[in-house]
This record gives sequence, C-alpha cells and structure tokens, in this order.
Amino acid sequence: MSILNQALSIVIYDDADSTNNPLQQYSDWRRSVLSTVSNPQIKKYKIQPNSSSTIFSGARTTLIDGTTAFSIALNTYNSSAYRITRTGGTSPAFRTDRGLTLTGMTITVAINNNSTATFTTSGGSFAAVQVGDILFVPSALTGDAALANPISVVNGGFWTILASSVSAITVMRDGDFSGVAEAAVLTDNAQLQAFTSTGIQINDTLEISNGFSVITQKTFKVSTITPSWVEFISTTPLPLETGILPTNSGMTFYTDAKRWVRIEVDQEAVGRFNGDTTNTNRISPRTAGDIASGFGHNDKWGTAWSLDIVNRSRTNSMTAIIFTIE
Repeated sequence: MSILNQALSIVIYDDADSTNNPLQQYSDWRRSVLSTVSNPQIKKYKIQPNSSSTIFSGARTTLIDGTTAFSIALNTYNSSAYRITRTGGTSPAFRTDRGLTLTGMTITVAINNNSTATFTTSGGSFAAVQVGDILFVPSALTGDAALANPISVVNGGFWTILASSVSAITVMRDGDFSGVAEAAVLTDNAQLQAFTSTGIQINDTLEISNGFSVITQKTFKVSTITPSWVEFISTTPLPLETGILPTNSGMTFYTDAKRWVRIEVDQEAVGRFNGDTTNTNRISPRTAGDIASGFGHNDKWGTAWSLDIVNRSRTNSMTAIIFTIE
C-alpha cells in the first residue's frame, strides 16, 4: 500500500500587494489528510485540437435496456445476500448462456481420482459448451431450493469446465473439492446451466442509480453471478421489489475504479466521468499553454470507473496530466 498526503491551503485577501501577513483577509483554510491507497499513477497525455482521449475505462458491457425488468430478493440460504434477477424483457447477458436443454435427460456424475468430476448426459447435447466455461448446478445451498434439483447438493454450486464433448464434460472446483457419484433425471432446463467465464466478474462493482428504491441506489461488490442474476452482500436491510426497470444507465458494472482523480490541463478542456457525454464539467487554464504554473485543474474524490478528456481548443494541442489512485 502507498500513502497519499494531501495538503491544502486556501488564503484569500484584499491587500494591495502580495504578502505573507495580510491585513484584509477573507479566509485562511488549511487541511492535511493522509490516506492509505493502492496503485498510484501519474501520466502525461498530448491531446490533439478539438478531439478527445479515453484515459481509462473499467465499465463492463451488458444488454440491459428499457424493457429489462428485475426483482430484488434475499437469497433464501444466505440472508445477507441480495439477488437481483431478470424477470422480463431483454436479457441482461451478465454472462453468455450456453443454452443447455437437458430436461428429461439422465445426468450421471462420476468422481475422478484427481479432484475432478465428469457429467455425462443420456441425451441432449453439451456441444455449445467450451473449455473455460462455468457449469452451475443450482441447489438449496445456492439459494435455489425452489428448483427442486434432483442433483445432489454435494454436486451443487459452480464448476470450471476442463474438457467437453457432445455427451460429457469434465469439471473442477475453484476451491475445496466436493462431489459425489450419482445419476439424476432433470425435470427443468434450469437445473444444469453452462455459461461463459467472461462478462461481469466476482468483485466487480455494481452501481445502482435508477429504478430501484433510493435506499438501494448505492454501490455494491458482486459476490455471485449467472447470465440472469447477480448477487451482492449488504449489511443494511434493503427493500424487496419486483417489476423494476432501471434502464442500462441505472445498473452499471465496472472494475478498476479510481478513488481519486486529479486533472491538470493547459487548454480549455472537458472532463467526462463515468460515461458522461456532456460538456458541463469544463476545466479552464489560468494561462493557456502554460502547464507549469498556468494550468487548470479538477479534483474528484469519489468513485470513477471511466474518464474521457476533451480538448476544446480548435487550434492548439493540449497537455493533460492525470493523477489516479485506487
């Protein structure tokens, strides 16, 4: 970890000459704050006239739109975990679903001697599954008791796929191994799911800013994810709701968020944070072209998952110096 030492002194006075002992003083405000931070960076950029540059972006892509409806409920097994589930409209595609359709098939689980397991189906197909995908077996222990999965809870949870064929897949646990040999007949396609490992990730940040109750409109760390639902832990109670339409901008997922960003520029500029596309956050230099002492600046202490800088000068390239910490 690193230490950020921020020292601020604001002295405003009306004396005719510059002085260290003003007589007509409006304010003398001083602060000094030490913060433990990670991944401190400082970079200098050259941005061409009338153009913009993406400084960083940790935003994840989903397919949430104005029709995507969600509910929020407690996980039935873990009362500290809240689950936001798509209930209608366009799929959010938190992950890409491989679309297994194995209802009525017998799934045979064999336990291998190297802490892996092999799932074999009597019909249907694993052809869409790829190595590196995630196999999910819902169970009472994952908060999915309502699915009444005939597969044992010992085989429940998440697996990583190591090998696949049309009729069988070999899988491993990411943590401690658990598994039991069995054969079970599926009664619902949702009882055995496969989806990509890419997309929204565990420990990504979810920012809720629209649709849900204002009590829920804050940021959370993702703890569990599937193509249709996302879970997070909340130590404070949240209201349980259904039929929520947050739109794409109301549920934002991101990684590599910055806690503090400082922008210094030597031309008229705009700083666009967190997907903003407007020109409202303008930054003006004291003296254009003087990055040493005439720079304009913008400090932000708060979550920033993306930043674009716009050079508003039509004739001069701009020097921008960006400080960030996480």
